[in-house]
Amino acid sequence: MPNLIFKRIVIASIILNIVVFFSPPLLAVGSWVFSGFDGSPFSEGGPGHGVYIWLYFYVLPLSFLWVLLNIILIVSFFIRNNKSKKV
Repeated sequence: MPNLIFKRIVIASIILNIVVFFSPPLLAVGSWVFSGFDGSPFSEGGPGHGVYIWLYFYVLPLSFLWVLLNIILIVSFFIRNNKSKKV
């Protein structure tokens, strides 16, 4: 049962990481669509929809650390399972 919970946590974390990673361009395009397609979705000038792209300065390091955390969790899971099978 704990293995199933662990797998669900890792899968949910990976899905959440993908959503967070793709949120800045989705916010830029969404803002552009709701403004009536005024200007460019990735331009900072004019309507300024491209300002959301600056979120990548925060999102990229956060996503990278999130991936490292998932890798550490998965490796520790396999190490723990291999030790319990040997005993």
